[in-house]
Amino acid sequence: MADRNFTGTAGVKFNMMVLRVAFLIALLLGLGSMLHIFRFTIVTLDLHIAAGVIVAVVIWFLAISLGRRKLKGTGALWTAAILMLIGGIVGLVFSIHSVAWGTAHLIIMVVAMILAEIGASTAIRS
Repeated sequence: MADRNFTGTAGVKFNMMVLRVAFLIALLLGLGSMLHIFRFTIVTLDLHIAAGVIVAVVIWFLAISLGRRKLKGTGALWTAAILMLIGGIVGLVFSIHSVAWGTAHLIIMVVAMILAEIGASTAIRS
């Protein structure tokens, strides 16, 4: 019978595709505001937050589902999930209008995405 957990190779690849698209949307919106190309409106800020929530949920889903199967790369995904939570708290609680907090938020999220890519590619190969 087919694996209904959606954590096979095809499931990981699909989830990583969703993760990449959502991260790209959040990154472009965040960098556009950070570099003063445009200002965050209510809609663009909500899109940025929604894309970030999608990224966080997909990383947590991958970490939990691949951890249950005891695949390699789970540690990198768990670290990415925790970093994503920390970066989200930094983004929501502190004032991102300052350059320091915005840069910290950006760096934390990029490092989390790199770790998620490493973890997923390791899990696919194992």
